[in-house]
Amino acid sequence: MQKPSIGRVVIAFVDPIGNNGAQECPAVITRVWGERKDGGWTVNIKTLKDGNVDEWLTSVALFENEGAAMDHDPKRSCYWPPRV
Repeated sequence: MQKPSIGRVVIAFVDPIGNNGAQECPAVITRVWGERKDGGWTVNIKTLKDGNVDEWLTSVALFENEGAAMDHDPKRSCYWPPRV
C-alpha cells in the first residue's frame, strides 16, 4: 500500500444528501496517525463535498481500494483513488 502523507487526496464515503446525490467525494489527508496491524493506515481527513458543507473525519481507516474500504466500514474508511 502507498504510504499516506498530509495533503494527499483520497476518496471518502459520505451521505449523498449533502453531496449532490453522490456517495463518494474527494478528501484531503490532514493527519497521519500510523500504520495498523493489518498493514493499513489510520488518518484524519477533510471532505470536499459537492455542496456547501465539508466535514472533518477523524481516525479513518485508509485502504488500497474501494472494495476493501466497503468491506471494513464505509462510514469510517476511505481509499486511494484508482489510477486511470
